[in-house]
Amino acid sequence: MTIASRVGLLICQDLLFISKVTGIAGSLGYQIETAGLQQGFIKAAVGGYACILFDLSLQPFAVADLTCNLRDNPPPPVIAFGAHVETARLAEAREAGCREVLPRSQFNMQLPEILTRYLGPPEVAPI
Repeated sequence: MTIASRVGLLICQDLLFISKVTGIAGSLGYQIETAGLQQGFIKAAVGGYACILFDLSLQPFAVADLTCNLRDNPPPPVIAFGAHVETARLAEAREAGCREVLPRSQFNMQLPEILTRYLGPPEVAPI
């Protein structure tokens, strides 16, 4: 697995959450690029990421707009996460073809496993 294939893209605007995700990823030897909504859409369309982590709280953006514009072949898996009470938003992500759709709390708990599943084995031992 090449270094480039170990890079994920996090599309999120919550600075505390971004810090948490990138901190965990860094401790495992992964690189996560971050972007807000518009820049993230452009980066995802350009491609080259092993996976895309998408915050469903970025409304009114439709996750289908993201999944339909991925140019990589095959497209990278999209892992969407959002509030557990936003059932329509979670269902929309499933229908748009996201590989995994999780409530934010479950995403938080499973983050190391999610990163390993899509970015390969960790390069350093987890803390």
